[in-house]
Amino acid sequence: MREEPGTDPKHTPVSTFGEGVLTVQIDGLFRTPPGRNLWVGGGPNSPKDGVYPLTRVIETDWSPYPFTMNWRFTRRNHWVHVDAGEPICFVFPVQRAILERITPRYLPMESEPKQAAHHAAWTNSRTEWLERMERERPVRPADQ
Repeated sequence: MREEPGTDPKHTPVSTFGEGVLTVQIDGLFRTPPGRNLWVGGGPNSPKDGVYPLTRVIETDWSPYPFTMNWRFTRRNHWVHVDAGEPICFVFPVQRAILERITPRYLPMESEPKQAAHHAAWTNSRTEWLERMERERPVRPADQ
């Protein structure tokens, strides 16, 4: 690992867990209202070649300490460069225990005729759009 000259040592990533995991200390204490956690992970739609962000949920409504952001290397002997100002962590508030209150049900689409009709209409519309995009390649994304 190489740091840019002048990098504050407290911002230097370390290998706390080993096994190819890079740990970055996040400066600051996050607090959320009671019953709210933070989902912590990498930036959405921001892939980084050679590393993968590890995600977790942190109980920031009571936690009296900062947390770390962890990245797992995906291949050996591959240099990963992080530019100054590049996001290394994404936080998103989530309600604690919300998943425990949800019971998914798996039903055949035909059991909900109105929903099935909406889905069929959307599928036809999407198929037509994809065929049109194949025939008439857009010049700019806004032309779609």
